[in-house]
Amino acid sequence: NFESTLLILVGTAGFVLLIVCASVANLAVARTMRRDRELALRTALGASQGRLLRQLATESLILALVGGACGLLLAFVGMDLLVQYAGRFTPRATEVRIDTAVLLFTLGVSLLTGIIAAILPAVSRRLGPRRAAISAGPRRLVHRSDLRRALIVAQVAASFVLLIGAGLMVRSLLKLTGVDPGFSSDHVLTMQIDMNFTKYRTPAERAAYLD
Repeated sequence: NFESTLLILVGTAGFVLLIVCASVANLAVARTMRRDRELALRTALGASQGRLLRQLATESLILALVGGACGLLLAFVGMDLLVQYAGRFTPRATEVRIDTAVLLFTLGVSLLTGIIAAILPAVSRRLGPRRAAISAGPRRLVHRSDLRRALIVAQVAASFVLLIGAGLMVRSLLKLTGVDPGFSSDHVLTMQIDMNFTKYRTPAERAAYLD
């Protein structure tokens, strides 16, 4: 029964990841624009478009891998909080752990993010030789970019989805706290017993333990 809640958590994490990726890609595009003269000069000195793309990809991958490592560190620190949260809904919360699958997924997401962050600036700017970019002054470094505007729109859209979802959850919580259960809940003590599902597998075993 906890599956739907876990899917909501995964979806929320996915939206946050999209917002961060769009922000990183936007910063990468802006950084490449500021390096317009440098890239044009490298092209004039003989650097091919593939070599420039490899340079951008290397820089982006290093940043993405460092970001993924920091994310894993935060995951290790906050895993106990997630286990405590999940423990209120399922006795299998102790199964939550950082294993090989999590490490491989984090590595894959980091590599994909780094590659995308490297490709987008290359797509947004022509990396061919431009003499005007070499001789231009600092004012030339400010360019209009449809890609940057699209990334900003994506960030705002994903942020609105998260904001609306958070608002609906708060609204649902407020409504639940105001529901009349039909009986008086004053001076009532409740107790919850979580049994090890690997030890008490059948209803008879659980009933015997409760007795």
